Amino acid sequence: MTRFAHTLTRIHTGALLCISSLLASQTLAQAQAPAAPSASKPVPLLDASAHINPQWSRVALPADKGIPAPTIDVALATPGDSTPAVRIASNSSYGHLLQKGPWTAANLSWQWRLDQGLQQADLQRKEGDDAALKVCVSFDHDDANVPWGERLLLGIARNHSDFELPGATICYIWDNRYPIGTTGANPYSKRVRYMVLQSGDSAGKAWASQSRNLSADFLLLFGDETQTVPPVSAIAVGADTDNTAASALGWVRSLQWHSAP
Repeated sequence: MTRFAHTLTRIHTGALLCISSLLASQTLAQAQAPAAPSASKPVPLLDASAHINPQWSRVALPADKGIPAPTIDVALATPGDSTPAVRIASNSSYGHLLQKGPWTAANLSWQWRLDQGLQQADLQRKEGDDAALKVCVSFDHDDANVPWGERLLLGIARNHSDFELPGATICYIWDNRYPIGTTGANPYSKRVRYMVLQSGDSAGKAWASQSRNLSADFLLLFGDETQTVPPVSAIAVGADTDNTAASALGWVRSLQWHSAP
């Protein structure tokens, strides 16, 4: 894989669907597990027994020149209270838990907590493009709405991937640098756009609640390309610390899908 294609692959995987390797785990789905069936909403991160639902797959970057890609440590844990959560530890690594749709865009809520954040990350620079904690949502964005030059680059990346790459992804970020409400395009690809929902290296190791209207956010971030909100094609939670070679530790729980009003 060329460096150029690998870069595009990295960005689109991070936002969700370029999965050249689905990694096995005792508690996480195997690569051969069936994709989540089309339904009105995604299944929760955790099942009734507080295990990760098997329709959430563990994903990472493809190996580069035969060298296995680093991955995050995703594990079920209870960080000091009675509500179970998913632990997301990242050390110079990159990975996500992913569930594939499609679903009609609705409202998404969750709780997250950051115990160890990043200091050197910078969302607006390629060498600093890392996030200690993020929730990403991909959309089945019509290629016809993608500007010609970006559509060409997306096609090149797709030719080097075993999976269809999304045309539009929003990543909600717990950032270390920019204020809450900051939005922008990923420095590698405008197919991925971000919104900072929490800012700072940590928040006293306290839980923070988030609730997003996915339709409104899509129109805010991709409304320059279309005023029609496409179906959601996938959701992921994870972390990304490979560019800064740093470590981070966070938690995600109570990820819920709510019908839009």
